[in-house]
Amino acid sequence: PAGSAVLLATRRGQVVRCAEGRPPQTILRPRLLGALPGLGDDADISLALTSDGQRMVIRDGGTLRYHDQIRHVTQVRQWDHDTLTQPDKVAVSDDRYLVAVLAQTPTGDQQGIVFLPWPDSPGGEKDQAPSRALPTQAPQLFEGALIRDIAFQPGTHTLLVARSNGNVLRLEPDTAT
Repeated sequence: PAGSAVLLATRRGQVVRCAEGRPPQTILRPRLLGALPGLGDDADISLALTSDGQRMVIRDGGTLRYHDQIRHVTQVRQWDHDTLTQPDKVAVSDDRYLVAVLAQTPTGDQQGIVFLPWPDSPGGEKDQAPSRALPTQAPQLFEGALIRDIAFQPGTHTLLVARSNGNVLRLEPDTAT
């Protein structure tokens, strides 16, 4: 499909997909209790979309939702990592076979990138427990300058990592270099 698409998230956790020439589509409904004090006033959401706008990863707290717009399928996985317990940003490769999650320790003193397979990709669902997101390799750990954002270089599995000191790093998931 030609055109472009974007994902938008509201404060109450609703996620909407807007595609050129189509009406907005709700991907994730708003939280019923999201507006009550102390019960998640603001959405803790990170969004990633393939360049064709057809596949997306939505991180909502400790939950990862893999949504395939073509097949109209959403698969849900809970974040489960021994040390990097606080997931933050997400990225998805254009071929949608690889997902990267930026996470940190509970104290925030260490950040890491964890690579995950898309659930129905080679090495994905068959190798994962049905409700947990399991990494394909050991995480790439970082200390010092904070990671501000992550994104896959278009058409590749190379992850670009922007750090607070102005450096941009390139990570190859197979070698994590």
